[in-house]
Amino acid sequence: MSQRLLMLGLDGVGTVVFDRLARDGVIPNLAMLGQTGTYAALRATVPPITGPSWLGVSTGLDVDQTGIADFLVRRPPLYDLRPIGSRDFRGRAVWDLVGAAGFRTCVFNFPILYPPYDANGIMVSGFGTDESTQWTSPASIKEELIEVVGRDYNLAVNYHAEHYDDVGRFLDDLEASFDRRVRAAEWLLQREPWDLAVCVFSETDWLMHRCWDLLDTACEPFSSEQQARSDRVRDVFARLDAAVPRLLDAMGTGASLLVCSDHGFGPNTCTFKINAALEQAGLLVRRGSSTQRSASLHRAGVRLAQRAGAAAARVRGPVGRTLARVRRRARRLLPKDDSAFLSAVVDSESSVVLDPGHTIPFAGLYTGTRIERGTGKYDAALGSVDELLAETSAGTGISISAIRPWQLAGGLIDTLPDLLVSGDDWGMTFSKTDFDGPLLVPGPFSRRHTGSHRLDGIYVASGPLFSHSPAGEKASVLDIAPTVLAAFGLAAPADRRGSILPAFCGGVDGLATASTVDSTDAREPTEDDDEDVRERLRGLGYIE
Repeated sequence: MSQRLLMLGLDGVGTVVFDRLARDGVIPNLAMLGQTGTYAALRATVPPITGPSWLGVSTGLDVDQTGIADFLVRRPPLYDLRPIGSRDFRGRAVWDLVGAAGFRTCVFNFPILYPPYDANGIMVSGFGTDESTQWTSPASIKEELIEVVGRDYNLAVNYHAEHYDDVGRFLDDLEASFDRRVRAAEWLLQREPWDLAVCVFSETDWLMHRCWDLLDTACEPFSSEQQARSDRVRDVFARLDAAVPRLLDAMGTGASLLVCSDHGFGPNTCTFKINAALEQAGLLVRRGSSTQRSASLHRAGVRLAQRAGAAAARVRGPVGRTLARVRRRARRLLPKDDSAFLSAVVDSESSVVLDPGHTIPFAGLYTGTRIERGTGKYDAALGSVDELLAETSAGTGISISAIRPWQLAGGLIDTLPDLLVSGDDWGMTFSKTDFDGPLLVPGPFSRRHTGSHRLDGIYVASGPLFSHSPAGEKASVLDIAPTVLAAFGLAAPADRRGSILPAFCGGVDGLATASTVDSTDAREPTEDDDEDVRERLRGLGYIE
């Protein structure tokens, strides 16, 4: 049996979208692979956010094991939030373990896998960095890729940028981005006979954030103009579907295919101003008015600089690359994102709880600095939040609830929030910096953010490694890593929670325990590296 495996990531594609597109004949190749192999729902991490969920896919570790519940993770004991990156994957991901066993690996466009590092093969970072940086390993691959796809490789389409109020312009740029990504992936897969290739397409996630309203049947009937745009959105999925057999052919005869997504999608129904609600309940305290005015003025200056930077980032060619280098140097003179604004305006000593600036799909609440974790005062603080959310839910008719992630691990974890708050079945987004106006704002976060994440993604397993079972069993993203390891005769390390997918038809007895991989020589991201990720998150609307 061939051990060669193509793992294809479709960011954000869930059962709702997949089933509808398959039924309408938009994705015939993927639908056929699901019918001849196995297709089922794949449950995301909680919260269902791209960063921790792809980390769960690649490692088999849950958020309470990694201590990561967001694109941003706390640096205790302060409330400072740093972006995640390759340091959080390295030594734990399937490509490291498979590579250590002597198999050749190709990792392409994996989100937040930056900076790239040496592996037994090739690594190409996905969104999270700047085009002017070194985003491939070996370094020489960058120039080769640019030769294949053109000088404007463009690692991300920042769908939340204001110029994408023009949805036609967004779709033009997204289609171009996707076509470049397919050409690059096809070239890499043909470059040598890989044992394991991991390719992720993030364009599907960006598409559904920006254009969910054009996919959602609840928004029909569409006007003729809306219908034309909806057809274009569906055409992106048709392009994706047409690319799948090309990529599988590029992988070579006898390769198996494992398609997976990190989460699903649904409508962004409303926005809740969580820190403002905590303030009104007496649980959060802001600093004096002079400090707030100073922070607001500073923030306005940063916003202007960010807009100038975003405009510079749209310039292509040699001039664009020069502007990118200048922009990165200039950022050192500016304060960071909204977590810096919140730390300036919120008094963490006097506050009972606060969200220091996590991304908008959820609220990550921490108790104030004077409240010791695990004490009666700590329990009372969390109980006060539970009461506030229950009252808000009763008053609005929209369910808002909190979980205690550290309870899953059986102990407190410094980097995880004390409470993870979600609302309206993950359709609610959470503003952290807005303290004015009504607490609950109906409708999408913005006209450029009409879709939100949901828990159910999908997986499709096809080829010699997998059995025919069209109605597969619902699985977890944590099951992907053990399955990939088993394909190469390796047992997952004992700390991995996932199980081998039932569709896997290779032998599961006598698997060799995967060797651990030393990650102590990993390059720590620089301040510029971290700010690159923040800039991408702002461009994608995750940071206010």
